[in-house]
Amino acid sequence: MGSLSNLFGPPVFAYLSMRGIAKDNFIVVIAMVFLVGAIPLHSNLFLLGVTTPEILILSALTTIPVVAGMTLSTWLQSRFSQAMFEKVLVTVIIIASLNLIRRGLF
Repeated sequence: MGSLSNLFGPPVFAYLSMRGIAKDNFIVVIAMVFLVGAIPLHSNLFLLGVTTPEILILSALTTIPVVAGMTLSTWLQSRFSQAMFEKVLVTVIIIASLNLIRRGLF
């Protein structure tokens, strides 16, 4: 589904949420899904000439806020109980789903 839509997150979030896996395992699995999905996607964009050196520089610069966000999320994750993590996760899935519907309609 990710290769067709370029949306890896929502289907995997929903699947893992239904499985009820622990929050630490959830984070690891999601990270691996994004990594495994992003490598062929970006390889193809590079081969097709869509990815330019300027885009690569901008992408490298965006790793700075990404690392900051990962640091913050790791700190927050340790503060959430499993039950709270699941509630936040379901809320994020609902918001993402509604946003996808909104984008499809408008």
